[in-house]
Amino acid sequence: MRESVRKNKIKIRDFKRYKETCQNTEEALKYLSIHKNCPYGKLEYGMALIHENREDEAKAVFEKLINTKNYKHALTNLIFIELVQKEYARCLADLIILEKEDKDYFDKGNMRYVKYLCMNMLDIKPDIPFGEMDYIESLIFNYNRDVVLNHISYHNKDIYAKKFHIEDFDEKKCDQRFFASNFDIEDTYDKVIDILRYTEVGDIYEYSVSTKLFFRYDNVGSNTNGKQNYLVVMFLTGTDRIITMCPVEGPERDYLVDKKPVYDFNEILEKARKQKAL
Repeated sequence: MRESVRKNKIKIRDFKRYKETCQNTEEALKYLSIHKNCPYGKLEYGMALIHENREDEAKAVFEKLINTKNYKHALTNLIFIELVQKEYARCLADLIILEKEDKDYFDKGNMRYVKYLCMNMLDIKPDIPFGEMDYIESLIFNYNRDVVLNHISYHNKDIYAKKFHIEDFDEKKCDQRFFASNFDIEDTYDKVIDILRYTEVGDIYEYSVSTKLFFRYDNVGSNTNGKQNYLVVMFLTGTDRIITMCPVEGPERDYLVDKKPVYDFNEILEKARKQKAL
């Protein structure tokens, strides 16, 4: 009994060390060479494979974990692989299983958005009235350019002040991010659409219903911290449907850690225009 407890403590210690260090396949395999049957280690190995863009290998790992106590996390990762690989029918089937197995887990992870995106791609009608849909749900089932532009427009300081009835508005006293006064939201929206459709940017994805991208865009906006030189864009994963965009100080730390690309807006736009003209 004592020996069993000791081994378990060693396993937990080793796993914590692994979690705190570099989560790549080399580290994962090193850990699994000592603890071959540890489902946590196998789960991390699958996630390391994802980070190295080895989705097919990761899929095989997660499929073997479906019948373990880590099945929810394994199934969730499998769902997102199927989503980005546009296997919408299989993805929807697995989402239905996950929802049936643990509704609370499904709801907390907002997995309904992924479910609805798959349904839309498969031309399956939603099971909720359009009037009861939230912003993301409405964009999935009935994408409307004007609705999105209106949503983005609140990053225009004049529109923001008018919406909230603020007189003598001073943007320096507001934490909201605002576009520069000469920034054309509608024109930039159309340019981003071209970038998503005609360049490699459209092939970038996150393991989520939405994907976030950062572009270098000098003097795009300002707030209490001064000028902002980056434009962040969020769009529905695997589509060219923009959710929102706004100016920011720079890419988030996790974005840089994952070595995701930061494009110069004008350079990638020029590439899109050339490709569109072909």
